Amino acid sequence: MFSIKVELNSDLATEHTNNLNELCSRFQTHNNVVISPILQNQDAEKIYKEFCDTPDDAWDVQSCINNNKLQLRNKPENEEKIRERFCFALENAHNFSFNFCRISNNDILHFKLMVDFCQSLPFCQLLERVTQKSVSRVKSPFSAMYRPLDFLSLHNDQKLGELGLTFYFTKNWNPIYGGLLHFVHDEFHDIIEATKVPKFNSLTIFDIKNGQGKFHFVSQVLFACPQKRYSFSCWMD
Repeated sequence: MFSIKVELNSDLATEHTNNLNELCSRFQTHNNVVISPILQNQDAEKIYKEFCDTPDDAWDVQSCINNNKLQLRNKPENEEKIRERFCFALENAHNFSFNFCRISNNDILHFKLMVDFCQSLPFCQLLERVTQKSVSRVKSPFSAMYRPLDFLSLHNDQKLGELGLTFYFTKNWNPIYGGLLHFVHDEFHDIIEATKVPKFNSLTIFDIKNGQGKFHFVSQVLFACPQKRYSFSCWMD
């Protein structure tokens, strides 16, 4: 067990940080920005260890098929149903669908620590400086684990909050593994405007303009991927 909280990277907590204006400019121009590193390094390492030490059967495998969300605990007795639901979700990837593991449980330490961090004053102040939005309420938080073949199809987070946030806690992720966050053109969804690699101890912030959101998806993880992709996501308003 470690400290009761995790803290913002000290370079970001100082008012005179030179790159905050640059981050703000990027966000205003592109409606998204990556901040790295986001946590104190020792805290990011501890969160990573908590993810790795979380038992497989503490996770829920959540599938979405035609906007119907289904959830099963990741246990051997559920393996057949989990595999069946994954196949249905993949077949319906042209609609909103997904398949990956989630945790939204305050008894799981990495989840609780990240929820507390997102509600902390230093972090909310950083968000306001970078995005010019005053937010403090965390909505629908969850930790995620993507395994081989997991994916999240195209969607826009409509009416979920003012900002979407995803923190990444997987080390040395190779882009060839898939599991990349892609933002696409608002009208022409075959045009990818930006791609974010899940870099360890980084945060991707994206704007949900006027509640309409920005279309994005997470590409399918390679079948032979040797790692699990860990992240924490939430929306804020």
